[in-house]
Amino acid sequence: HAEVPESEKAYDVILFGLGRYGTAIAHHLRASGYHLLGVDFNPDEVRKWRTTGHPAVYGDACDPEFIASLPLAQARWVISAMPQHDTGVTHEDPRLMLLNALREQKYAGKIAVSTHDTSQDGMLRAAGAHVIFLPFHDAAERAVTMIRDRG
Repeated sequence: HAEVPESEKAYDVILFGLGRYGTAIAHHLRASGYHLLGVDFNPDEVRKWRTTGHPAVYGDACDPEFIASLPLAQARWVISAMPQHDTGVTHEDPRLMLLNALREQKYAGKIAVSTHDTSQDGMLRAAGAHVIFLPFHDAAERAVTMIRDRG
């Protein structure tokens, strides 16, 4: 079960995946005043987050009991920034397992999921995702906007 830091049991966002993409998302969310709890299957990433003073827990998105132990009631968003190729103990798609566990917990907030495959949009939305991040596509779109806005 999640060893949620006592200092702050209420989080705006629970972020799964503390690699480069998840860390970048967290940086911008914190700058906007969001309180985050990070979750990762890699104990090294969790340790790294904790050493920078940010709350993080080790856990598997594919484990429904772990998901049930998270402070979901106050969280406005659950974000999955997990790489697609990462499989948990069950070797299922951890994003779909997470969406299913959140549905089982009757999680009332919003869910965002990242994917590199545009064809997965419909499947992820059908499974409960409200927002789909396409990291490379989104970054490219933003780059073009920045170029266009500067003439």
